Amino acid sequence: MQYAINEQGKRVIAYSGGRGVCPVCFSPVLAKVGVINVRHWAHISCDECDNWSEPETLWHRQWKDCVPETWREVVTEKNGKRRRADIMRPDGIAVELQHSSISVEEIVEREAFYGNMTWIFDARTEYLARLILPPKRDTPRRLINPFAGTMSESIGAMLAGWEEITAIELDPEYAELGRERFEWWRAKVLETGLTDPCAILKSCGKQRNPKERAGVEAQTSLFEVAS
Repeated sequence: MQYAINEQGKRVIAYSGGRGVCPVCFSPVLAKVGVINVRHWAHISCDECDNWSEPETLWHRQWKDCVPETWREVVTEKNGKRRRADIMRPDGIAVELQHSSISVEEIVEREAFYGNMTWIFDARTEYLARLILPPKRDTPRRLINPFAGTMSESIGAMLAGWEEITAIELDPEYAELGRERFEWWRAKVLETGLTDPCAILKSCGKQRNPKERAGVEAQTSLFEVAS
């Protein structure tokens, strides 16, 4: 976790030699400041008290640094349980940053606890995007793809079934290329009714001459689904 409570009752970021208490369970924590992992706080005598938490990575920290400090790691209490949301917007929408795999049961549990919320998954492939896809619900299943590049991960998420995808890319050339690629894939999904990337490419290859077909088939490695 990024913040602990110090002796003055203030939230502080981990610093060398620092001590504090966990804002969720109020157990003692120590600052971990090294050269490999991002600086963070760790419990002294117990495991992470919030079993929804996962190890803090640079990916988590970069996302948290995008919002004001008052939005980060906000503790919410409901039905006798205390949970630490990665990000809590002023309008009450929780934003959970999920880097590792997660079960459908836990997704349902978190959404029931927070109510209106948004997921930011580190979804690098179509397979992972499908693996972490939440159950169907009344509101759109939203995904944000940071550092989108040419949109391979966003295309994978679209094929997996995410209804609302936001891609972020600062490089104008990558952004334009990515937009064109995404629109091509979306058009092919609507045209063929398929969502398997290899099947889509094969259907396109049948409509092309041999030279063009070779170029299409060469792209399949970008979208292979893990078995």
